[in-house]
Amino acid sequence: MQLNSRIVSNRVIKFDLQIQLVEFCFPSQEAGLPDGRKNMDTISLEMVMDFIKAVDLLQQPIEQYLQEQQPRPSCIISDSSLPWMFETASKFEILRIFFHGMYCFSLLCLHKTHHYKSHKNVAFESEPVDVPSLPHRIEIPKSQLLYGNKQKFDLQKLLSRSIDVDAKCYSVVVNSFSELENEYLEYYQKALGKKV
Repeated sequence: MQLNSRIVSNRVIKFDLQIQLVEFCFPSQEAGLPDGRKNMDTISLEMVMDFIKAVDLLQQPIEQYLQEQQPRPSCIISDSSLPWMFETASKFEILRIFFHGMYCFSLLCLHKTHHYKSHKNVAFESEPVDVPSLPHRIEIPKSQLLYGNKQKFDLQKLLSRSIDVDAKCYSVVVNSFSELENEYLEYYQKALGKKV
């Protein structure tokens, strides 16, 4: 979902929030994307690598902006689409908090399949992959895993990059609440070794 900056600015003023909204131009064309392709919902699988390239091109203008800020932000909250943000936050000695739009169960399944590579023992796309070290027995068809599907190779690379950087962040914010999935929250927190 893309928020209109005028709506956000009006809310900031209305509630007297100490928030400054800064917009950066998304470099679609510089990365080889058609103009106006600013999120994953507007691209095809064939455009994923160009989209990643465009996102990576944002690092330099964001770092330039941070360089000019006094005082600097106390933390940066970013999602998996900005895996280089850990490097940027470290460069400026700013805490980085990782935001996931998914809930703990899905994240834990991704983490475990990435860590244990359990999909490699399954030959066919229609076969189930056992997700190890969970509180309940979970099987996911290999065809539904990014790691199992050769056609989704570019997304696999993005996901692997994101999971690797995820492990280095200060803490994680997820789209969930403890009453919904407390057991999976605890398991995910243990798997990451940090506050969720």
